[in-house]
Amino acid sequence: MLAARRIAILTGLAVMFAACAAPRPELASATRSGTAAATAHFTEDQSNRGERTFNSACASCHAPAEFSGRVFLINWESRSVGEFYSFIRSAMPYSSPGSLTDQQYVDVTAYILRLNEFPAGGTELPPDEDAMRAISFSTR
Repeated sequence: MLAARRIAILTGLAVMFAACAAPRPELASATRSGTAAATAHFTEDQSNRGERTFNSACASCHAPAEFSGRVFLINWESRSVGEFYSFIRSAMPYSSPGSLTDQQYVDVTAYILRLNEFPAGGTELPPDEDAMRAISFSTR
């Protein structure tokens, strides 16, 4: 059953990446100037912790570039930060899904926000999936 789940996840990711072939010029120069995107949802310290966790738990399989820029935004622009958090919490790391603490997953999420030029602020992103569902990756 676990193998079937992994195959389903990998197939879904392959489909998402294949869908990214069409150029989207409106995303190529996207900035975080929209109302929702310009709101600070994490601290610099939190995103730094997330970067350290990413480097120790994720970097053996993933590069930071996979989680930023045009391709990432195309895949996640219609989804919330809460959905991203939920996905990584339930599916990553690949060899041991759910093995990090909720705080580590939310710190990695803050790091991903920073990679996508969301601004840091004075309040940490809480490990609260429902609260994060109000935050969009949308560039519009």
